[in-house]
Amino acid sequence: MKKSVVNKRAQKMLESDRLGISYDAENVIKRDIESLLSEYFYLKKRPEVIIDGDKTHVEINITAVAKSVKSFNILK
Repeated sequence: MKKSVVNKRAQKMLESDRLGISYDAENVIKRDIESLLSEYFYLKKRPEVIIDGDKTHVEINITAVAKSVKSFNILK
């Protein structure tokens, strides 16, 4: 296994420990955010979701680029 892959995995483990959530839980949150945004927008690419912080607070930064807004068909 390449050293860079091992380093990335180790970094993720340290971040997960600092935040108090597992790597798997973080991925579930990221997938949920992507799913929610996809309900309203035609996304050009997967949103970038950065979850950072420590056991006292969490910062969530989301960057997404969409082609357009989906129609809502409110009036039927």
